[in-house]
Amino acid sequence: MNTSSPVIVDFHSHWGTRRGYPYRTEAELAHQRRVWKQEASYVTEEEMATYFRKNGVQTMLDLGFTKYLPIEEAREFHHYAIETQKRFPDAILGNWLQLKSVMGKAITGKTFGGSASNATWHAANGAMSGS
Repeated sequence: MNTSSPVIVDFHSHWGTRRGYPYRTEAELAHQRRVWKQEASYVTEEEMATYFRKNGVQTMLDLGFTKYLPIEEAREFHHYAIETQKRFPDAILGNWLQLKSVMGKAITGKTFGGSASNATWHAANGAMSGS
């Protein structure tokens, strides 16, 4: 596949790294085994980015679980997500970041890397903002 021109923009994908994997507890991993009949497997950040590139994908990653964490702990994961995106901006467009508000409702936001002159970035911002 031609990796210099991605053909797929995935606006919601999950992490394949151990640190970012959506199922974190033994109970959640047991649920995965029971429902999907598979064990969790993990890759490095580099391997994850290579997988996206190889398949012509640019994506926005969702940690998913941070909305359930205290803000101090969520902050660490959000920093990890942003720093990983900075390392691989050709494969990772940005991140979905979620926080639990004081009112008990989850707040979801997005971060985009890159430049507004990038057509994919511009299309994503327009699509995500509703304009």
